[in-house]
Amino acid sequence: MLLVLLLLGLKRVPRPYRRAYVCASLLLLAGLVAGLAAGCGGGYGGGGGGGPHYDSITAVYGGDATYAGSTSPAITITVQ
Repeated sequence: MLLVLLLLGLKRVPRPYRRAYVCASLLLLAGLVAGLAAGCGGGYGGGGGGGPHYDSITAVYGGDATYAGSTSPAITITVQ
């Protein structure tokens, strides 16, 4: 059903932005499918004693002919 809604919405997107819209829609759909396949992390049974862990995320853009490359400051997230 979600795929049908995304495809119907494609007609309203201006032509120059359609490729980005399709890519974003496919990424969203892939994330949804991956989340459902993984069971959204509910398979641990709780109380494992492992506790949370921390991950660091940094965004990197390599640049192109028009824009210079850049790197964001790292942020730390807590995964429980």
